[in-house]
Order: sequence, then structure tokens, then C-alpha cells
Amino acid sequence: MKRSKYYRYGAFILAAVMLLFAFPQAYAQSSEKPNVILMLSDNVGYGDIGAFQGGEIRGMPTPRIDQLASDGLTLTQFMTEPGCTPSRAGLQTGRYAHRSGLGSIIVKGSPNTLQPEEITLAEIFKSQGYATAMTGKWHLGADEKSHPVNQGYDEYRVGVLETSDSTLYRANMERAGLPEAVIKAGVPQGTKVGPILFVIMINDLTTCCNAYKYVDDTTLVSSGSKGIADSLQLAATEANAWSQNNHMAINPIKTKELLFSFSKEHPGIPPITLDNQEIDSVKSAKLLGVTLSADLRWECHISNVYNKAVQRVHYITLLRRAGIMSSDLVKVYLAIIRPTMEYACQVWHPGLTQEQCRMLESIQKRVLRVIHPDKTYQEALECTNVPLLRDRREELCKSLFEDMTDPSHKMHHLVPPKRQSKYITRNPKVYSVPVWRTDRPKKTFMTYALTHFQ
Repeated sequence: MKRSKYYRYGAFILAAVMLLFAFPQAYAQSSEKPNVILMLSDNVGYGDIGAFQGGEIRGMPTPRIDQLASDGLTLTQFMTEPGCTPSRAGLQTGRYAHRSGLGSIIVKGSPNTLQPEEITLAEIFKSQGYATAMTGKWHLGADEKSHPVNQGYDEYRVGVLETSDSTLYRANMERAGLPEAVIKAGVPQGTKVGPILFVIMINDLTTCCNAYKYVDDTTLVSSGSKGIADSLQLAATEANAWSQNNHMAINPIKTKELLFSFSKEHPGIPPITLDNQEIDSVKSAKLLGVTLSADLRWECHISNVYNKAVQRVHYITLLRRAGIMSSDLVKVYLAIIRPTMEYACQVWHPGLTQEQCRMLESIQKRVLRVIHPDKTYQEALECTNVPLLRDRREELCKSLFEDMTDPSHKMHHLVPPKRQSKYITRNPKVYSVPVWRTDRPKKTFMTYALTHFQ
């Protein structure tokens, strides 16, 4: 399991169980005992759910979990173990995981396992007359004595006894009770070879339009002034038929149409349909982490990047209060905040306005002000050896362009041919810079690179 910080989510759920045991008298007076459902999720980040500034902002609404948080008790100061086995051991036994011999993640061949003498959450519930059941991931040891049915649970439904990574193997999937249709369908999401296998599965997907495929994201592109509607509809129909023939399904709700048109009048393209359901036509859509807008401007993308980075600035504040050294705080910033502000910057940096540049730079200013409150921004940059974000993006763009000039580079075909001249001229440029009548093409990566980096 990744070293995820899901302590807020875990705190909210665990609190319900803790309060149940803290006030047993309240339930003793009732003739009917309450039902208790306890959920634990792997790899849920601090800001992944809506109750903690995530959810819809992160592209994954969590309305039901948010409702649980709103109706119940939410703790904001809570920490779990940074691994699945220790977290689960602590939750089941109520003790520090190392006291149960489960302070590290159990891997295949590990002798560590949950011992019979441990008192588990299920055993406490059973002592109060509850029926108990477990479903999902266990990961507290492969020995039979540590299995859920031997640790207080009456039933163990479909689930994974070991790490979820091992569910890739057929034998483990069969032991977990997964039906044959699921086993043959592919591999569980999150496995290391899953993306590679999916790429192989969709390799033969072809349509009448250009198709750009990246794992489970496929983008169909058509351009022109005539026949574009017919070609896109035909391509969508072909992709849908291919999916059905290969036992897959396209989700019409998540499929979007994004139209780029700069004519004064709307082109009047009819909506595309999948199985008689219209696909939404949107003004912006996220493609591989970059938000594209119909006007080819970057306001929406920069706003998303800014909001994502702002949420993480609070980490620096909490770590500084905890007494973490300034040099380590800088490393945290460079590892988890700055990358969000420069992801795929080669695509959008040439088209940024000065205001958008200042907007992004303000994040770095805030971080360095937290780390070095007694220094100016320029002094903090020099002290930490961190460049301006604009200079950093310029360097990344230049580096990509230089790599692309190598004939062996995958995107070398985008670089124009070298200039051919018998004479030595004052123009030192190796490649010709295209001349455009409007400013929009000048803000593309290649034109920008040809103008600034040669």
C-alpha cells in the first residue's frame, strides 16, 4: 500500500466505534442494539473525499461519505500507520501494531500473522450478542489461525486475504470467491501490469477518425469544415461496436464532446449519440490531467492547478508547526506541491498571461513565506536554491525541445526540417520559424520553442 495520508477519513469512521464502547450504558437501556458498519479504504488521500475539500474538486464526488461526515462526528487531528497491515492490525485490536507483531506490511513468505490470543473488534461485538461478518481485504496474515472466521467473525464473504496486489493471479482470485466472469474480464484496477494489459486489449481499436489512446482513455479527433459531424458520429458508433464485441462498455455519462470553432456563427453540428443517448457537449474537458477549453485559453486549467496546489500548502504549515527542518520542508514542497504546478507545462506555458503566471507564482511565495518568514521572496529563493516558477517552466520547455531535435525522439516529426542555405547568414536559427497571421498559433509549444530556444 502507498504511504497515503487518509487519517481524516479513518478518524471519522473509527470515532463511531470508539463512542459505541465509551457509552455502553446508553445502548443498554435500549431493547434494540444498533447496527454497526465499519469501513476502511486503502489509498484514500487526505483530500480525496468531499468532506475534506476533495470529492468533486478532485474529479470524484463522494456525496454519501460526505453525508455520513455531515450527520456524524468528524475528527480533524488523527494519524494512522503508513501501511495497510499496521493500520488494519491497530483497528482490529485497538493496540499499536508493533505490539501485535504486525508493525510492517505482510508480504509473501512473511512469518508475521495475527495471533489467536489477540482480542479483536469482532470478538468484542460477539461478546455483546452481535452477529459479525467481514468482506473485502483482510491482510493480517496467511495462516489459517489469523483468518477472519478464526478471529471473531461469523462469516467472511468475498474478499482478499493477502495484499490486493496479489489478486492479479487467478488462484488468489478464485480463493477470494470472485465469479468466473470477473476473473476472465481482466485485472483489478490498481495492479502494476493492469495498464500494460489494457493497452494490449485496446490496441486493435480503430475508427474512421484519428484515435489517440492512453490506457483506458481514448480520444477521437476530426477536423474540417464539412462532414465533421458525420465522421465523428461514425467513429463513435465504431468505437461502441468494438467495445461491445470485446465485452467492454463505453460510459456515455463520462464521454464528452469538445468543439473547437472560432467562426462567428456556431457550426450547427448535431449532438453525437451512443446507444440513442446524447453525449454532452462541454466548454472544457480534462484530457490526461490537462483541462482543455473550447477557446484554447488556459483560465480553467490554471484555476484547477491553483486550487489543487493551494490545498497542499497547508501540509507545509502543519509540518513547520511540528518542528520539521526548513531544508526538509523545501523537499516536501518540491515533491508534492511544485509538480502539480508544472505538470505538462510544455503544453500550456507558452499561452499563459502575465496574470496567470503571477497566480501560480503566488503559491510558491506563500510556501517560502511559511518556511522562511523572516526573508523576502528573493532572499528565500536564493537561500533554498529554488528558481522562479516561470524560469523553471522555461527550462522544462527548452529541455523538451532539445530532446525533440534528436531524430530518434518519438516526437521528432513535429520539428520542421532544418534550413538549407549555401550562404552564411546573420540568422543563426537552425530551423525556420513559421509566420502566422494571428497570435493564437504563436502560443503553441513548437512555435514558441522555435522562437525562443534556437
